[in-house]
Amino acid sequence: MKTDYSPSDLQKLIDLYFNGLTTLEQEQRLRDILADPSVTAPGADDVRAVMSFAAMTPAESAQSDGRRVPLWLRVSSVAASAAVIATAGFFMLNRPSAADGCLAYVDGVRVEDAGRIKEIVDSDLKLFGEASGDVSSDIEDDLLELSAAMNTANTSAL
Repeated sequence: MKTDYSPSDLQKLIDLYFNGLTTLEQEQRLRDILADPSVTAPGADDVRAVMSFAAMTPAESAQSDGRRVPLWLRVSSVAASAAVIATAGFFMLNRPSAADGCLAYVDGVRVEDAGRIKEIVDSDLKLFGEASGDVSSDIEDDLLELSAAMNTANTSAL
């Protein structure tokens, strides 16, 4: 795409951009001008870097393999993390200790009964497990929605 511009207009746009004073239209015009890699001006490469222009042509960019982590791998990593946390909690609670007794404060009340403390901890770990399952399900749903939106966007772009 060839965009007509004068070097002084380009320099003015670059100066406005770095001072944070460009309008949306001016920024789009600057983006259009700098999309042509043959355009050179003081600060042009800096603007390209800030605007996140890739150092490749659109054809090269389209050939990018775009590797992504599969959905099942992302979901399984969340589940594995929850399993590690639960296992660590289990072993921390069931290891022998040198302490003579067990003590906890629950809602500001001192609890010394080891059985009662274990029930409280087990209940909390169960809640963590349920929350982890809910989060995993929510993440999976969100990723599926995002995937559908991206597929729709890609289809309409073609």
